[in-house]
Amino acid sequence: PVPGRLWRWEAAESVVGERDLWLRDAQTGEGEKFLGAERLRPEGADKGLEVEEFQTSADESKFLIFTNRRRDWRYPTRGDYWVVDTAGGAPRRLGAGLEPESLMFAKFSPDGERVAYVSGGDLYVESWRSGDITKLSPEGPATLIEGTSDWVNEEELDLRDCFRWSPDGSCIAFWQF
Repeated sequence: PVPGRLWRWEAAESVVGERDLWLRDAQTGEGEKFLGAERLRPEGADKGLEVEEFQTSADESKFLIFTNRRRDWRYPTRGDYWVVDTAGGAPRRLGAGLEPESLMFAKFSPDGERVAYVSGGDLYVESWRSGDITKLSPEGPATLIEGTSDWVNEEELDLRDCFRWSPDGSCIAFWQF
């Protein structure tokens, strides 16, 4: 993100009860609508996504939307993630075939073409365009968790999100508990 710019959710101009995403100059308040509420509506849905958090790809051409948040231990870190491409098309839900509302800590790869996330104690990478999912976690006992921490580390050290992309996107470093 460029300093001096502010992302703001504002009441939608075209859809009552939904929000548009605006990009505004932090000093002047002037700006432009970046994503209209209609762009946040999945195919076949009668309502747009209720955005709880979002992040952009490095080039700000894609948005990773976090919805349906629910608690995991102490914090609401599980939910659903959707990718919205500013070039067009409906939002695409990540984690097809995985339990709904089970994804955690999703992050774009540096090039914005893949997303890594944790689900069920395992670490995955997904090509958001094709939907191809690769499990990165090695096979092991069900007591192992990768990419997130156990409850003790979460509670005592505030450690939850335990993986990072390499700067070139070729590798992911993750902790195993």
